[in-house]
Amino acid sequence: MWKLFGGIRLKIISMIVIIILATVMIINTIILSITEDSLKEQAFTMTQTLVNTVSNFSSTALYERSYATKVTLDELLKKIKASKSKGLLDISIFYTKKDNNQQSYYYYTGFGNYGQDEKLSIEKTEQLSNMLKNNQTYIKTAYFKKNIDSYLFIDHVKVQFDSKEIELGIAMLSYNPNVIDKVIDKVLLLSYIATAIILAISVFFANYISVLLSRPIIKISKAAKQISSGDLDIKLNIKSNDEIGELVYEFNSMVFGLKERVKMKKFVSTSTMDMISSKDVSNINLGGEYQRQTFLFSDIRNFTSMSESYTPKEVVSIINFYLNLQSQIILKHDGDIDKYIGDEIMASFNGPNATINALEASIEIQQSIKEENAFRVQNNLIPCEVGIGINEGEVIVGNIGSNLHMDFTSIGSVVNLASRLCSNAKVNEILISKQSCTFDIDKYKLLSTQDIKLKGFDKPIKIYSNLKNKNDK
Repeated sequence: MWKLFGGIRLKIISMIVIIILATVMIINTIILSITEDSLKEQAFTMTQTLVNTVSNFSSTALYERSYATKVTLDELLKKIKASKSKGLLDISIFYTKKDNNQQSYYYYTGFGNYGQDEKLSIEKTEQLSNMLKNNQTYIKTAYFKKNIDSYLFIDHVKVQFDSKEIELGIAMLSYNPNVIDKVIDKVLLLSYIATAIILAISVFFANYISVLLSRPIIKISKAAKQISSGDLDIKLNIKSNDEIGELVYEFNSMVFGLKERVKMKKFVSTSTMDMISSKDVSNINLGGEYQRQTFLFSDIRNFTSMSESYTPKEVVSIINFYLNLQSQIILKHDGDIDKYIGDEIMASFNGPNATINALEASIEIQQSIKEENAFRVQNNLIPCEVGIGINEGEVIVGNIGSNLHMDFTSIGSVVNLASRLCSNAKVNEILISKQSCTFDIDKYKLLSTQDIKLKGFDKPIKIYSNLKNKNDK
């Protein structure tokens, strides 16, 4: 039960968790990629705008080189630094000067990472010159002698003079891209928190749904176990408008059919039930085929006189007791109850050991009745004895009767002979035709007896008996 319950719950929860995680991963990948690109684009646009603004303000200061213009530029840079713009590491203004016909850059003002009039290194100058030459506005580099990844933005500081642009220097801005990573990390954290909350809620509802789904299945499983143990007194009362409801309906129909089959077995032989089960009802027609079978007839002796001496209720009770006793033994020895004819049983046996099974069933019947009769006499109950006839041979097996009502049975002289032997058997006697005995008769203490003339048979029948003849010494 718990395997079924846990299995369904685990599968549903696992499926939901996998779907949610896969969905979140896909959405995160898409959203984070879009967010990162958008943030980077906005940050770079704002940074580029800022460095352009600073370069425009710097043009007057670098052109006039007066105290007032430098103070104005320094005030602007102080305000920018005081704003604590996220990601902004440094803003530096450099003026241009030719040394030995080579263009060099000297520090003018900024956040103070360089000394006044400090000359940029040859490597840095070449790097900036290449950027300007290639119209490259930023590059990724290390920030000012520190192991920090940064983006370096630059812009010309120019002035218009006599319709010509004169380059006065450059404005250089360093930006820390880790700011974007921190924003992404926050987005990721919020995403993970939201995912955890969604997963918790989903697992709760998945567990609730799995319980609803598994509960009727567990009931059906319990009911199936009851049926397998032989208990058919069960009916599922589970109301559902989905596949579970249909399954419950079919289950109850199956149980009803099993009950009907069990009831039918009390009135129909096993061979008839097997025939019906193996064929379509529309294909069941009159007719038969030859088969080799062994037949056992057992008849209660002095039944007529007994029926006149006791009430019908008492007679039926006595007959049912002895018929039930014999039937159980016959079934135990792989026999099939073909029919009950009043106080007589007709049984058939199939297979290579059919006659031996019939004889052993007969011996056990006589022994069991002897033991039961001793008990019944002691308890003032009515005892009965039986006579048994056995014969083996080829018969016609099939559906006998009419299209309206038919009986699946066996007919032929072999059946008639078994019935005649039963009629001639004495109390507690078993008569079996010699033609049926292809086994060691001494093992079963069978004795040859006088041939008997039976009604419907031209020649006397050679037989064996389990009782010793009076003429034998």
